[in-house]
Amino acid sequence: MVVDTGGEEPERWEPIAGVDLEAYARITALLLRRGISGADVDAVVGALGMNADDWHAASQGWSARIASDDRARAAYSEYYQRARVSGPGATASLRHRSDGDEATDPEVPDADTHET
Repeated sequence: MVVDTGGEEPERWEPIAGVDLEAYARITALLLRRGISGADVDAVVGALGMNADDWHAASQGWSARIASDDRARAAYSEYYQRARVSGPGATASLRHRSDGDEATDPEVPDADTHET
């Protein structure tokens, strides 16, 4: 899906800490689907090749944008629903990508098997 920005306020769609809205929705769906929360999130995003601080900044930033912007909320909802339906493969893009290539989920620890 390509978000229709309507040519206005392009900063609304700018990646936060390198994470675009689609990647944020896909990673969020992955975390929820696997029941991953708390400290395990850092391990999972690390396994996905992302710095935990970047993920937390992106998560906070996108949460704020989604809460205050109806168009961002609608786009997030669409991306999130698609990621939930697609299951594995939902993390095709962790960071903003301009090539549009698809990929599959890298191996990430499940919440019930992650060692602390």
